[in-house]
Parts: sequence; structure tokens; C-alpha cells
Amino acid sequence: MSLWVKAAFVNGRMLMQQPVVQRLPQIAYEQKRTAYFTMGMQRFGKRKGRKPRPSSDKQPVPPSALYQNEIDPEVFKARAQDLPEESMESPFVQHSRQCILCKYGVTPDYKNVKLLSQFISSHTGRVFGRHITGLCKMQQERVEAEIVKARSAGFMAYYYKHPEFLNDPKLCDPTRPARPHPY
Repeated sequence: MSLWVKAAFVNGRMLMQQPVVQRLPQIAYEQKRTAYFTMGMQRFGKRKGRKPRPSSDKQPVPPSALYQNEIDPEVFKARAQDLPEESMESPFVQHSRQCILCKYGVTPDYKNVKLLSQFISSHTGRVFGRHITGLCKMQQERVEAEIVKARSAGFMAYYYKHPEFLNDPKLCDPTRPARPHPY
């Protein structure tokens, strides 16, 4: 029969008996606890470090009110008038970034293939997103619409960038997006 569970039938019912949990008296528990925590000190010795200075070596620091006689009264007047400048702009306000097309007043046109090719991938022919191009929402929609017009008119290829425009300076770099990805 198992030591953990003894089954006995009393009045036709099965009675489960579990072993009694052995509890230590309070004094024995405290002795074990202190032995456990002092074991580390026995193993490693005393803590090393700077010794605390005796309280007789500590000198009290006098309050600043005792030095008011030594400080020039003009300093106290200047300190009383020391207020923040109200006309100054807040240095924490972020300036809004303007897209490159709005900044220079450029209107995208389906016949200007050289400009439109700056906003498509040279490998896949797909239009870069706003987070890569750095354009505002309105200009991004205009560029995408003009690219569709240029492709349907036969000025631009669908799946690659025209080889003449591969060495043009980049307006946007897909490896370094202007904004973090929206999702």
C-alpha cells in the first residue's frame, strides 16, 4: 500500500488520508533562516569596502543664509528678476518637413518621365511609398496618377526603369526612408 494515500472504507465511503505535513516550530525555523543567510558571510568573509567615517569627523554644512552678508546685494536683485524670456520660441517644437516637390513648386506631369522615374524602383518598376519618397499625401497621389498616365501613354515602362535614367541623382533612397514604415 502506498505511503502517500491510504484508502479505508468507513460507513461504505472511501476516506482518503494524506500524510501530515511536518512543520517546524517557530524557533527552529528562525534558526534555519539565520543559518542560511549567514552562510554566505561565513563562506566569503566580511564585506570589503570603505569603512564608514566616525561621526566626529563629519562637519555640518552651514545653510546658505549664513553667507548672505558675503554675497553682493545686486546678485539677489538679479536673482529675483530672473524670469524666462516670453518672446523666445520653444526649442522643443519640431519644424514640419516640407516635401521636395512642394518646396520647389514642382508639379508632376506625365510627359516629364525623368522626374517620375525618380519615384519608381529600378528593379521592379513599383512606385515607392510615402515613407520612402518623403512626399506629402497630395503630391504622392499626383505622382502615382501621372505615372499611370505615362505608362498608359507609352512613355514609361511597367516593370523596369528606363536605362537612361539609372545614373540620375536620387531624390529618394529606398535603403534610407524619410519616415518610419507606417505598419
